[in-house]
Formats: sequence, C-alpha cells, structure tokens
Amino acid sequence: MVAESFPISSSGHVLLVQRFLVATDIHLIAPLLETLSLIPTLIIILLFFYPSWSVLLKGTLSSFFSRCPTYSQKALRRMTLTIVVSNIVAATVTVILYTLIKIVCADWIATHISLLLPLGFAVTGLSIATLYALPPEGSTRFTLRTASILGAVQGFCLLPGISRLGITFVAARWLGFSRRRSFEVSFLIAFPLFVMGVVKDALALVRVPALPSTPTLFEWGALVVGALVAFVCFRFVYRCALRGTFKHFAAYMIVPFILSLLIS
Repeated sequence: MVAESFPISSSGHVLLVQRFLVATDIHLIAPLLETLSLIPTLIIILLFFYPSWSVLLKGTLSSFFSRCPTYSQKALRRMTLTIVVSNIVAATVTVILYTLIKIVCADWIATHISLLLPLGFAVTGLSIATLYALPPEGSTRFTLRTASILGAVQGFCLLPGISRLGITFVAARWLGFSRRRSFEVSFLIAFPLFVMGVVKDALALVRVPALPSTPTLFEWGALVVGALVAFVCFRFVYRCALRGTFKHFAAYMIVPFILSLLIS
C-alpha cells in the first residue's frame, strides 16, 4: 500500500521480497487483508484530489439542474464528459491489452520471471531518467487520443518490475502534459483499475467456502498505520512531481535492479 505511492513498482518489490524469503507457499498477509489494502488506496486518491473532482462534480450537477446554464457551466459539463469518456477509453484499452498479454504470454512470463523482473526495474529507471531531457511544463489536454495512448502504456505497466505510476507519468510528460496534470492523469486512469481490483478480489473471497485465515488485530492496526503513511508518501511524491525532482527516483531503481540480478 505504501509502495503504491512511489514510482518504484510495488508489485515488483513484493516479488523481490518473496524471492528473498523463498515464500512460495507462505501467505505474507491474510487474503481478506490483502483485498482490503486496496480500499485505503482508493480513499487516499479520492481525498487527495477532492478539490479538483468536487468542483467538476458540483459544477456539472448545477448545470444540469439550472434552467438557463451559463457558458461556463456548459463548458464545465463538456469538460467533465470528456474526462469521463476518455477515462473509460483508457481503462478499456488497458484491460484489453493486459488481457491479450496474459492470454498469449502468461506461461512465458511465469517461467522467465527471473529475467523480466530486473528488466522491468531497468525499464522503469531508464524511463524516469528521460525526464531530465524534458521542459518543465506543457499544455496538452486529456483527450480520447491521449487517453488511448496512456491506456496502452498502462497495459504494459502491469508486467513485473514496471512501475505503473512511473511510466504513465513519464508518458504523460512526453505527450506534453504539465507536471501537475501528468500526476493527476496517472491516477485518474488507474482509479477504475483499482475499483475493478477490489470488486474482483471481493467476489473471489465470497466464493471461497472458508477463508484460510482472517486478519489479526495487529494486521488491522498495520493496515490503518499503512494507510496514514501512504497518504503522507502520496503528498511527498506529488510535491516531487511539481518541483521536478520526480526524476531522481531513477537513481533509486538501481537498487532493486541489482538485488533482482543477485537473486535470479
């Protein structure tokens, strides 16, 4: 949950830890807790971006209920519709691409994880390093075209070792988005995936006759503390994005890259 706030591939780090512990048949956390850990991530995103989405929501609703909506209200309504449709397009492209990769390459990925993990870390680090060559700001808007491109990029980011936040942020910057918009768009297109992940895991747990284990009091406490720490980390990474220091995360990616090579 905390690692999800950083552009370092949280899933890749989980795989790295598991390979260190050689815990192929040991559950590090209870299945129920693993599912619930995604919920704080959704809440953090909603709370953090509340000033932005609340203005859009209130303005759009007021334009629908107004008998004579003003020009600004109509413009806000069009903007909201564009964002919603573009986000649906991005999520659809991501799901389609990821599904195709899973169907065609699932077995190959599983058998070559020792190669793909360090490669994914390297791709993440090198991609973030390209931010050194970019100008500080841009003016690109979130449209169907950019949504499709970012959705495709996000689909490849679901491979081991590749940071979804890192790569989509970099892709958005190369498309001409500003630092702030790049960060916002990166989580905007990821939000539907987080929701689908929670729903999918919840339905899977419902079908299980009896859970192998339930979260302990300590694990519930760890979940709460983790959520608070994740929110602080989220703010930190956001400030890094605004100040142009996001690119320095490229240096950190050398660490998991070397570790993954050592245990491969």
